Amino acid sequence: MKKSLLLLFLFCITGLLSGVVLSITPFQTASTFVSKINSSTTESYPVPVFSAVATQCQAGGELGLAIDGSMATMYHSDWGGKSLPDTLDFTFMDVPRIDSVIYYPRKVGTSANGDFGNTEIWVANKTNPNAFIKLIDKDFGMLSSVTKLALNGAEGLLNPAIIRFIVKTGRNNFASCAEMEFKTTVQIPPKAEPCDPGVNILPDIKQTVSSGTATSYQSNENIDKSFDGNSTTLYHSNYNGGGFPITLNYNFTNVDKIDYLVYNPRSDGGNNGLFQAVEVWYSTKDAPTSFTKTGDYNFNAATSA
Repeated sequence: MKKSLLLLFLFCITGLLSGVVLSITPFQTASTFVSKINSSTTESYPVPVFSAVATQCQAGGELGLAIDGSMATMYHSDWGGKSLPDTLDFTFMDVPRIDSVIYYPRKVGTSANGDFGNTEIWVANKTNPNAFIKLIDKDFGMLSSVTKLALNGAEGLLNPAIIRFIVKTGRNNFASCAEMEFKTTVQIPPKAEPCDPGVNILPDIKQTVSSGTATSYQSNENIDKSFDGNSTTLYHSNYNGGGFPITLNYNFTNVDKIDYLVYNPRSDGGNNGLFQAVEVWYSTKDAPTSFTKTGDYNFNAATSA
């Protein structure tokens, strides 16, 4: 029997909201890993990172810049004085093994804001990506030197889903990183393009939103502007501000599956309302008032989809 879905998006941000076009992604699971710390390893191959998200960042200094292969860009925690600790999550898809990690500070050889100090490193595997196991406590010393850490034991980290860094101290109470590079002794075969899991199996079909409601909106910029197919229009919360958390409901008819979502921020160059901390919930036609939470997400005020 086909089910209609109702998606509820609870936005816990401290600014105005802007346009969005939304759908949803499945949570990936696989098998197990074994973790031990060893001081020696002979890795040869780089490990692709699927995504990188931090609990805080400075606009234009998102954690994705720590995995872009460029020493000219960097991740930086919020300049607004948000205190540490800062949590950095690096997610992997279909990676059989990771043996080590290399931390590149923002300015090699020159001390700078955010050089890591006391840091915890945790890992979760694909069988249970919500259960983290602590690997090591590492004091990077707030130094500006490249640091390589071995994460392998007899079998290394097998089938990791997320490697988490909890930066508890950093130079001048910030966290920053030019690059975070992961290595493996196992050659990972290249994936066909596009490499997004589940997306290249069947062609994408955009689901149609039948209706929507918002708990706060500006006149002529209601929620319908976020699913009208026009990138030049946008949803915006009330210009008077406040009202957080703001709830956006998207209703679907005769839709039995949604796999992933795409957030398209406003395209007019404005910064007000770019999404940050977001909760995503859904309900089904059989129980439209009973919502299940899919997760907490941080869009880091991104300016691109």
